[in-house]
Amino acid sequence: MKKTLITAIIMVMIVLSAQFVFSQENCETQNQKIYFMVEGRWTSHIQKNEEDFKSSQYSILSRVMISKRLGFVGLIQTNDSSTVALGGITVLGSKNFRLDVLVGTNMGDATTSAVSVRVWVGSENQDLWVNGIEGKKPFWFEAIYLMRIADWISIGAMGQTVGVGPRVDIHLPGFENFTVWATALSNWKNTAAEGNGYDPQTWVTVGAKAVF
Repeated sequence: MKKTLITAIIMVMIVLSAQFVFSQENCETQNQKIYFMVEGRWTSHIQKNEEDFKSSQYSILSRVMISKRLGFVGLIQTNDSSTVALGGITVLGSKNFRLDVLVGTNMGDATTSAVSVRVWVGSENQDLWVNGIEGKKPFWFEAIYLMRIADWISIGAMGQTVGVGPRVDIHLPGFENFTVWATALSNWKNTAAEGNGYDPQTWVTVGAKAVF
């Protein structure tokens, strides 16, 4: 019941934030004094000769800068098996580099402590994110590189705990702070043989993100 309520709240916030950013001008979001991001992603694990597996994940990330370089950051991330709630500090090293360090709890079958490090490096038309959470089982990480080749599209690559593959982001004309994206990740090795539960198949993910 608690998990269903959290998911419902996040879905409502996705809709409300999307409506809000439709009226906003494009801005340097990573350098804003107040930053708020809502994202939903839906994944299908394409397996051979087995029932297809589907999962969903919803995230809320918020930052508030208290000075030019230092601020606070909070993250709630929930999926079909657990919810992570984290808080910490964010450091803007320059206009092209940001570091977030967060601590909190992972609430799943058992409640455990969790630590997250998030790094962003970017320029006017290129972005690199590296995010990790220790405390989720198994350890969760993702790395995303995107290059904006036109006002409405960015292309790049995405690596995650389950694999690596291409990624495409679509920026809807007139709604610069709202993005829909898709990726297909394939394992680079047979990790199932190593006992972490992942099969060497392909994971297809679509997502929607609003930033303001």
